[in-house]
Amino acid sequence: MAFRKLQETVRPFESVRKTTCGNCPAGCGLKVFLKDGKPTDIFGDEEHPLNKGSICPKGLLTCFYHDHPERLTTPAIRQSLSEPFRDAGWDEAIDFTAKKLKHLIDRNGADSIVIYGRQSDPFDYTAAGDRLAQCLKVPYGPSRFHPAPVDANGLTSRMFGVPIANLQTNSPRDWCNSRCILLYCCDLAASDPITLGPILDARDRGATLLCIDQHDSVTSSKATMALRVKPGTQSVLLGGILHLLLRRNSVDTDFVAEWTEGFEALGSEVEKFTPEMVCRTCGVDPLRLNRFVELLGAAKPVQVIAGGGISRRFLTGAEFFGCAAVACLSGSIGIPGGGVNFLGVSPFSGDRAGEGDGRGGVHLERLLAEGKTIGSLFWHGNPCIGLTGGKETRAALSRIPLIVHLSSCKNGTYQLSHVFLPVSHWLEYDGIYTRSNGRAVQAHGKVADPPGDCRSRLDFWVDLAGALGLPAFDSLAKTSRAERDSAFCDAMLRQNPLTSAIGFDRLDPNRNAPGGILWPCAESSLLEFESTRFVRGTVRGQNILFQRNRSLDSSGKRFPTASGKIEFPPFSPAERARSSEPAHPLMLITGMAVDSLDQFGDFVFGKNGEEGRFVKINPRLAEAIGVKNGDSVTVENARGQVRAPARLTDDVDVSVVWVPEGAYPDQDLQCAGPMSLFDIPAHGRAPDSFALVTAYKTGSDRNLSRERIVRFLAGGH
Repeated sequence: MAFRKLQETVRPFESVRKTTCGNCPAGCGLKVFLKDGKPTDIFGDEEHPLNKGSICPKGLLTCFYHDHPERLTTPAIRQSLSEPFRDAGWDEAIDFTAKKLKHLIDRNGADSIVIYGRQSDPFDYTAAGDRLAQCLKVPYGPSRFHPAPVDANGLTSRMFGVPIANLQTNSPRDWCNSRCILLYCCDLAASDPITLGPILDARDRGATLLCIDQHDSVTSSKATMALRVKPGTQSVLLGGILHLLLRRNSVDTDFVAEWTEGFEALGSEVEKFTPEMVCRTCGVDPLRLNRFVELLGAAKPVQVIAGGGISRRFLTGAEFFGCAAVACLSGSIGIPGGGVNFLGVSPFSGDRAGEGDGRGGVHLERLLAEGKTIGSLFWHGNPCIGLTGGKETRAALSRIPLIVHLSSCKNGTYQLSHVFLPVSHWLEYDGIYTRSNGRAVQAHGKVADPPGDCRSRLDFWVDLAGALGLPAFDSLAKTSRAERDSAFCDAMLRQNPLTSAIGFDRLDPNRNAPGGILWPCAESSLLEFESTRFVRGTVRGQNILFQRNRSLDSSGKRFPTASGKIEFPPFSPAERARSSEPAHPLMLITGMAVDSLDQFGDFVFGKNGEEGRFVKINPRLAEAIGVKNGDSVTVENARGQVRAPARLTDDVDVSVVWVPEGAYPDQDLQCAGPMSLFDIPAHGRAPDSFALVTAYKTGSDRNLSRERIVRFLAGGH
């Protein structure tokens, strides 16, 4: 019998191509097995330094996607939402869009155009969409719609001299050197599974693994110790942790004295966060809080990792600052195994990308609620599922004269659009991944031809600019369509000061070492593997930032701040929780299912109706309102409702219900997912991490159920 490696298929194939998975910011290497030019199987690349041959359910989905029967591959157009879509050619759909867009610009002005973007959108959609927006002088390009992190006072940016959206001090290859890792509001086992691997490796080597989150999860179950806090109070808990670390002198005094400014002010700011106040506010047991801080203060180096998947957008600048301060107090900056890493960062985010108002960008829902005249809206994927505001937002969207949707399947966003353009999957064109959990820029190459009339997002923007007579992409005019994507990516990398030494040809995993190149990378010397007595690089570039005697730029400073040191500006963590209302006594929080992808995950698995959706509810709360495991539960407030089967579990507090964000009742109800029950975010702040709701067994008396909940919570459970 011949034994095969785990990463080799047993299906017939003719060739193998390496690429990078684009389904989450982990950036895993993949091997795609091809026959007759089509993918027949996908495995992890055993030579990739991150996943080492592993692959998660999100990556496995890709194998079923290319020729899936429900994938849409033909453009479609309609004059109004009351009409059915009719199929059209790509050129016809572009001309239809351009003519309507010109008319709307003449009527409402260019500032009525909104090109919506999210952090999860592909690079070519965001970067090329921004370029077209600049050419049209449109104020609302894709990079303006990144609502997190909200660093309103520039706390973290002032702290390190680096925009918060660019801050990762080391790479996952170095996490195994940590002696303590604190995961803050990131359920990586669900949102970015392979990123959890290096963390578990460190734990298995003896590191202490600590977790803070609003609910228990698979990730927290792997921890040495986890604290579950009342939704909205995480920032207060950070203040209490800093208070106790200082009170117990669990501080690297030499590092603080030599490399920080404003340390005394930090102590004054956190003095009010006494253990008594923190435990009362956050719902944490005092003994567990003390033990948690003991574990955190007893180990060095400390690694703090924050904001994964969905939770990233809820976090505030004060929370990121508090996370960074924990690492700083232990002297764990610029050394192997230490640091602070905010997940999903990108060299194309932050002040350099036009998000530099410090308020976390623009919220589409806020524009709609304020009556902003939107003549045309462009968006990608399935953004409706993450919009807040419920009925109000959906009604405002239905009044927009032209909505253009770039996607691959019929979803809630498709139902609200006038023009549908089928786009290529990342297996079907050349591109780059810049949003990363490991500070790496990686490439995905064209592995297979796209089906039907699917084209890349760059093709859409270039063709639309041509139909409008705009010079936005003149530099690509002499480039063939086959070379257009790689040429655009190469130019964007060269223009960015954080990636200027990286060329697209240096990223191809079929011709280069897999894993990409770490940024910042402005010098050719950084294109090599790092090799010192502390670090043996497995990815090209600088693994650890802020090392002693090394600077990030030409200033020659270890930290690019005014003082050349870490600066502690005033820190004021605040509780985001609101007192419960009698009409809505529960808190709804959301998360991500491990097999969920907002673009195509549900239809690949054939999920529909109730399948794939559930409401996590505490068994004691369920008993109080007469709900049994599997019963249909309705969660609602004034903005709308969500229905799903109950899943009884102690993962959530008795005052909390949890629904996966990707869940929505069906396509006809459009964007009525759990996020639709959330308030529209206020200016200058992140969205709340929870919504106030009530819950009841579907078909039962909602008022009676609400009264029972209020009595149950008032009675001390």
